[in-house]
Amino acid sequence: MDSITAPPTLAALKTPATANPYVPAWSAFAGTYYLSNGCPFVGAGTTSIDPALLAQLRTKTTYPPLAYPSFPNSETTVLAPVVQRDTTGLTLGWHYDPIDYMGVCAISNATLLLTNGVVLGLYGNSLMWLEGGTQLISQGAPNQRNYLVYWNGVQEWPTYPNLYPLSGVLLQQPAAFGHLSNPFIFLRLTSVCAPTGETVLWQSEDSPLEISGLTLQDCEIYGSGAAWQMNESANTPVVGFTNNIFHRVPFAVNSAAKITSYNNLFAGRRT
Repeated sequence: MDSITAPPTLAALKTPATANPYVPAWSAFAGTYYLSNGCPFVGAGTTSIDPALLAQLRTKTTYPPLAYPSFPNSETTVLAPVVQRDTTGLTLGWHYDPIDYMGVCAISNATLLLTNGVVLGLYGNSLMWLEGGTQLISQGAPNQRNYLVYWNGVQEWPTYPNLYPLSGVLLQQPAAFGHLSNPFIFLRLTSVCAPTGETVLWQSEDSPLEISGLTLQDCEIYGSGAAWQMNESANTPVVGFTNNIFHRVPFAVNSAAKITSYNNLFAGRRT
């Protein structure tokens, strides 16, 4: 008679942790279940699970976002993915949608290039302050879209001890620029995702808060009722929209801008 191997005991299936496995409180913004470095849960799982679930886990992460680096004036800074995705699907723990950088990002007289599927998270009243001389270029790929998201769409504390409101402007111009040129914005293969209750995704209003140019191509703008608002009054920026979808986003352009629009879909809201 062939011998029968007994199934593993419950104790044998456990992965013990001798210390708190999560990153310290307040260091991961509004997420409390990111794993710390050296946590024994990393790589302790199995791939013997549903293949579709395994594929999803490999695109997610158990590591917290980083704070934005400094942006030197008159230079180009490249932001690409830095937070490790669970590419093996073997880590035990809650898998978040990845956010690479989180906080408020202020750029002045410099170029910021977003690439290779980087994810930027808003944490505060605005994600990005575009000051004078700024160029924001977000170039994703069909299989690696860049994302601009709200922290409360990814992390579990909806109001983060009431320190920050639900809403906040993703792209905003904060002050007069003096002798510096107005910001230029180019977004391609980039997704903008906002939660219900947001007010404005893009805001440029009250001269001299103006842009020199805006191009959106192959982008997805999901606003859940948030407005895309442009009010340049003292200049005539060149604005181009091609192959984009604005889903439930009221779209308002109250300016002398020259606008070119091809093959765009405005779903669920009027323009």
